[in-house]
Amino acid sequence: MPVAYTSRLALATIAEDLGGQCRKVYEAIRDWNHPVMGPCIRDLAKQLELETATVSGRISDLRKAGAIEDGQIKLCAATGKQVKTYIALAWAPPDPHAPAQLTLL
Repeated sequence: MPVAYTSRLALATIAEDLGGQCRKVYEAIRDWNHPVMGPCIRDLAKQLELETATVSGRISDLRKAGAIEDGQIKLCAATGKQVKTYIALAWAPPDPHAPAQLTLL
């Protein structure tokens, strides 16, 4: 089902308006190099050199803003426990030959 233009515009505005640590965490999730699974909080904390509590707070902010969503569950390399991963939602201009849709990165 195509996403309404106003929804795509709202998401683009959210992504552009992120500041400071939220923007860094969002960009790290968006640019994560695994083809299927997003990063967990520990992955992000290590990459960004932030405390896990700081990253956790920014994850909450990004979820409330609608900029990310929960991804798959994976085993944490550090603890061996199951952890959530996160996927960045991104807006892209629609292809003129296809219906406009929200794209998951």
